[in-house]
Amino acid sequence: MMNFKDGLYVIYKNEKEIPSFNFSALKQARPPELNNYQISVVNLLEPPVRFYANGGVLETRSLIYKGYWAYEKMADLVPMDYIINTKE
Repeated sequence: MMNFKDGLYVIYKNEKEIPSFNFSALKQARPPELNNYQISVVNLLEPPVRFYANGGVLETRSLIYKGYWAYEKMADLVPMDYIINTKE
């Protein structure tokens, strides 16, 4: 469970934003030293936000994503019961 006021500013430093993101209206303001990192802002509509054991959000309508997470959100989603096939 998580509860916060205003927006939660999220910085992901392990992967750069893709070039096409720079031309979207979703890019968030940031200090120059964070220019190449993925920046997102999460706003909480109905506190608190609750999570499943695997990290998925229980009430998906309780959050609004801005920035990079809003840009890539749908492409990266998988079903909650998805299991990676490790056998080849």
